[in-house]
Amino acid sequence: MRIPGGFCKIGWPGIIVVEGPEEGCKAYVSALTRLRWKQIVVRGEERVPGSFGDNIDEMRLLPRGMREFGANAMSAMATACREHGCEALFLSAIKIKSAAPVHRKNISGVASIASGVAITPPGKSTFQAHVASIRSVAEAQAVIDHIARTGKTARATHNIWAYRFSFPPSASNGEKEKGTASWAHDNGDDGERGAGSCLAFLLEQAQVEGCVCVVSRWYGGVHLGPARFKYIKNVAREVLVQEGYIK
Repeated sequence: MRIPGGFCKIGWPGIIVVEGPEEGCKAYVSALTRLRWKQIVVRGEERVPGSFGDNIDEMRLLPRGMREFGANAMSAMATACREHGCEALFLSAIKIKSAAPVHRKNISGVASIASGVAITPPGKSTFQAHVASIRSVAEAQAVIDHIARTGKTARATHNIWAYRFSFPPSASNGEKEKGTASWAHDNGDDGERGAGSCLAFLLEQAQVEGCVCVVSRWYGGVHLGPARFKYIKNVAREVLVQEGYIK
């Protein structure tokens, strides 16, 4: 059996966070449950949709092998999970619902913008996601413009965005038919080629409605290659889950 990669902490409580193909993760958990554990419970899982031809190693957040933390290294494991963009799964394992506080801003005429936790994975670039509820293209653009022109996000190397919302079929502004509803959707790379469509794919696959999502990236001087897309998707997914757009 190919063992998924990830982190584990020995002692009590013991915690394992693994990542890999779905069949491999299921087989790994099944093998663990057959061991003589006093108790083992799966407290959280996350499915990341892929496309035909995707390289799973390029989609990874965690190391390919298992990194072990000592019995008194809960804080170190928490830090590693945060740096690799899987803090929500770690927190679910220790029965904490949400990560560090989500910061919110109100801008005129638009619902509040919620900003997730910024992460700086290996490679020195920093990623942070922001979401807001919208009902029109104008509201989405107001949020995008506010993030691109205000505070530290105005100094980000890229502010990647995507939005998706539904409206009555009689309306018209570049809609896409889906059953009896119509959908408006768009995305932008802000110089990070392919990142906008990556973010839009996440919104569509997760069936997110009435939302604009912006991911700010501050370039750290190291080219991340395709790995940058997994960090963009993960920080976006984290705040979308925290704000209830993904159940």
